[in-house]
Amino acid sequence: LFSWEWSVLIGGAAIGLALMVEHAPPLKLLFNSAVYAMAALLAAAPYSLAGGTGAADLGYAELTTLVFAAGAIFVLVNVALVCGAISLASETPFRFVIGDHIRHSGPAFLIMGFLAAQTVIFWNVSPFLVILVSAPLFTLNLYQRSSVRGRAALMAAATDSLTGLNSHRAFQDDLAEAVDDAAECGAPVALCLIDV
Repeated sequence: LFSWEWSVLIGGAAIGLALMVEHAPPLKLLFNSAVYAMAALLAAAPYSLAGGTGAADLGYAELTTLVFAAGAIFVLVNVALVCGAISLASETPFRFVIGDHIRHSGPAFLIMGFLAAQTVIFWNVSPFLVILVSAPLFTLNLYQRSSVRGRAALMAAATDSLTGLNSHRAFQDDLAEAVDDAAECGAPVALCLIDV
């Protein structure tokens, strides 16, 4: 809607402010602000390639296409950089980290893409209409919080809080999965009980 300079400034400042409210460590605040700023800068590429004409000069189809392209670039850059940092910090292969992230966050990002397109179109009709996007954004926020809490609860149910080892429930799940995998490929399964 504005320019790439404003995108970089708003992108970096918005996440920085949100993390300051949460009292995030300075390194996390700087990293996430830089990631959002870089993602916002690269997301401006479709607009620049389209000739940089004003949003009001574009038709709704062109505008929606540009918004989806910019949103896809923003999400891909953001997710790749964040998952890369998580991969390095946890010494987990990048493909596992990004696969898990896409599986859990992919639907939310797709919904955000549609909301972004609606926001741009509403803004072009009348900036006051942007208020109509607040209810879906609030609902998406609730969905994401619920999803994160659900994943944390599943993780807590699968591990022993004292030792950090898998619980009996997780053992039963892993054993059932191993037996199913062995049945599919005809390989034997061995279970060893060792008293340490």
